[in-house]
Amino acid sequence: MSKVLRYAVIGLLVFFISAGQSGSATDISVIGSWSETIDENDLLGGAGTDLKNSYESPDNQVLITISGTTGGWRVDIKRVDANWHADLSLSVRRTGSGTGGSVSGGDTYTEVTGTDQPFFTGSDSVSGITAQIKLSGISIQVLPHNYSTTVYYTVVDT
Repeated sequence: MSKVLRYAVIGLLVFFISAGQSGSATDISVIGSWSETIDENDLLGGAGTDLKNSYESPDNQVLITISGTTGGWRVDIKRVDANWHADLSLSVRRTGSGTGGSVSGGDTYTEVTGTDQPFFTGSDSVSGITAQIKLSGISIQVLPHNYSTTVYYTVVDT
């Protein structure tokens, strides 16, 4: 009987509102979720070997829309763990710029920690910004379990 390692990563449907300029509000809508099941088929060389170290979601796993603004903004990210192993690392990167407005930065992986940090910037309303998730630190040293966390995306007017 084989053990199955499960890393359920990111149950995500998050909406944030950040106050805009007088009488208006900049809104963010984030939709996406991803889970990865890691089992004996992920062993690099069969029984007695280690697991592949990292896994990536499809490049359009997360869909972000910024609306209600005609000014500049920044998207910050942070992670809130439900059940997470200290050896695991979660990162995100922006893979698409969407339509409308402009978007810059965030196109290389940024590790998501428990503290808000800048992810990417832009201006005006933009829909269809895509992002990809990467899970790293996988090893047979990490006990089999269902690990989960949530990534929060917050828009801040600049």
